[in-house]
Amino acid sequence: MKLREAIESLKQGKKVRRRAWESNLFLQIKLDAENNLRVMCLRLDSVPFSYDLDIILCDDWMIKDGDNSHLSFDEALIALQNRKKVKLSSWINDYLEMDIFSKEVIMKTLREYNFVPLFSCFQSEDWEVID
Repeated sequence: MKLREAIESLKQGKKVRRRAWESNLFLQIKLDAENNLRVMCLRLDSVPFSYDLDIILCDDWMIKDGDNSHLSFDEALIALQNRKKVKLSSWINDYLEMDIFSKEVIMKTLREYNFVPLFSCFQSEDWEVID
């Protein structure tokens, strides 16, 4: 799609990117710290999940994109082993998943990324809407 269509999709609250970009990089309109709308470049990164032992007491785990029912820590572990993504109810954009190769739990975290597209990006026709 062309930039004009991508901008309309952004205004409708959708995430857009160019196919030529890394698959975890996209643009989205969000509220900044001062409650102003702005276009942000965001990136979904994988980072090691660091925690302390108090995590086993948490009982407000949820399946990401699930029915919002709460799980205990051991239920969340079973869900991870079954290749589900889990998060604490207080996490807005972050979630955990099990790496299929190492079997370690990794955190996926959405971060603002310091990237400004080149002018040639605005002239391209490979813009797309993503989930």
